[in-house]
Amino acid sequence: MITAKGICLSYPGFSVAPPATTDAELAVKCRKGDTEAFEILYKKYSKSLFNYIYRMVGDHDRARDLYQDTFIRVLTAKNYQPRAKFSTWLYRIATNLCINDLKRKKPVSLDAKLKMGAGFEARTISPEDYANSQELAEKIKTALEGLTDIQRAVFTLRHYQGLSYQEIARVLRCPLGTVKSRLSSAVNALRKVLSGELKEVFTNEMQ
Repeated sequence: MITAKGICLSYPGFSVAPPATTDAELAVKCRKGDTEAFEILYKKYSKSLFNYIYRMVGDHDRARDLYQDTFIRVLTAKNYQPRAKFSTWLYRIATNLCINDLKRKKPVSLDAKLKMGAGFEARTISPEDYANSQELAEKIKTALEGLTDIQRAVFTLRHYQGLSYQEIARVLRCPLGTVKSRLSSAVNALRKVLSGELKEVFTNEMQ
């Protein structure tokens, strides 16, 4: 739950009607203390942002705190420029908070790593497929923990959040070529720990 400037908001996963104005316009209104504009942006991005942060840090409590910190910074920020895409700015704030958190905290538990792999579940529910999906999730998360923070961010933004290479480059403020090379390194690292059918499932997911 976030409480700031008289707003009390739970997190995340509720629906919202399409806003009448653009994200950039709403963000500008937030800077002027418009709580209704903030609520619209909060509801629009709450679920996807929480999922991203959770996949980055692998711990529910830490993700919740970082999620709240991100939106509080949105509410109190003075540096947003309308020419920048709001979602890019939002993910940049979250990514910086996650990376700082990862540098301070101990590695997450194996259970948390497994939960973070939900995006790679099998498309059928046969016992064999379910077992494969669990093994794949475990190996993927183990490998991701061995990546650099930036590699993990690139992989998560691309394959879980669905951002384009250009959007990721803007979020991380790095060249497009760097995004592609970091993503390639992450995918190659994951392939190295997989074999047989699991590697085939993972390769299909990456296409």
